[in-house]
Amino acid sequence: MEGSLSLLLLLSARTDDTASIQYLLQQAKGAGVRPSGYTMEKLLDTYIKRKHLSAAVSLYGSIRREYSETALDHCTVLHFCTMLVESEKYIEAAQTLREFVETGKRPEVPPKSTAESCKVLLSKAAEVGGYEIAKEMFDLLLLGRLVDPGPQVVAPLLQCKLDRNDLPGSIEVAEYIYKNFNTLPKRMEILIRLMQHNPPTEENLLPVLKRDGIQTQQDSDLLGRMFELVQACYGPAQAQHDLLFASLESGYPDAAWLVLQTLGGDVDGRQVLRMCKIYAKNQREVALEHLLVASKGITNIDRLKISELLLDAYTISNEAVGEKALSLWTSMQEEGLTPSPTFLSNLATLLEKCEIKVPFQGQ
Repeated sequence: MEGSLSLLLLLSARTDDTASIQYLLQQAKGAGVRPSGYTMEKLLDTYIKRKHLSAAVSLYGSIRREYSETALDHCTVLHFCTMLVESEKYIEAAQTLREFVETGKRPEVPPKSTAESCKVLLSKAAEVGGYEIAKEMFDLLLLGRLVDPGPQVVAPLLQCKLDRNDLPGSIEVAEYIYKNFNTLPKRMEILIRLMQHNPPTEENLLPVLKRDGIQTQQDSDLLGRMFELVQACYGPAQAQHDLLFASLESGYPDAAWLVLQTLGGDVDGRQVLRMCKIYAKNQREVALEHLLVASKGITNIDRLKISELLLDAYTISNEAVGEKALSLWTSMQEEGLTPSPTFLSNLATLLEKCEIKVPFQGQ
């Protein structure tokens, strides 16, 4: 009978038939049949998936009162808290999670099964509620040993600051994350946003590149503080390369040139090419164009390969880039770079597609 009741309850929940659910529960109670804790949790899970907030809240309360011996699955509670957050019931979500963490048995290590649910909860809290809500949820998850504070888990704490264009707050949160968890997510996004907010010049960028790692807390020096965090986390060379890529992506080739001059012979050509391949794949040809401008005269960067990747980006672009591709070929000729037969073939195909005369037929 309990099995049949369970089946009927779940079927009714999936068809949003709350009246039948209440009727079945009343009939079962009158007949002395008590649904199992497993059935009630599955019913709650169905309510959550169907976004039935009031029904889920009521049922969760009933389970806590009448099935105290039943330990709810971590993921079910996390999904329930996410539902509350989405409905802007932040206080209820925090109370629910706190009660669950403080009264439940804490795992020895964070279970792998909860990792994704924790990320979703924190992302929703950051998106809907802001930093304070997300931070409270994060602290409770750590208290309950429900999650490891890895880069993807702590990233929402930074994202909610970035979404609200709070750059000083973003740096403060980044400093907190690095100090406590030795990681630094979204560092490129922060660097780019800082450069967009305060365009880099030789006057304000050179002092950043010369910083010696002594942390300052001046709000006016946000780029310098972020640069020092990257230095501490990944080393000086990587910090300078991050500034290089941020300069390219934010549209400042002169700043990129300055970083390259500072790096000198320490430029990591392989890392530069890896980023160029990413730019080409994601059709970010402007960043490649800026790199070709910034790297003129620098011998330890493969400008021929960068030119080939730029043509690849032009080829998959949906815009009319025939003139740009032709100008690229002209610049290569002037610089003495010898294009490969594949490059010439791809260029010819692109020019013909754009109805531009191919100037090197027969070469």
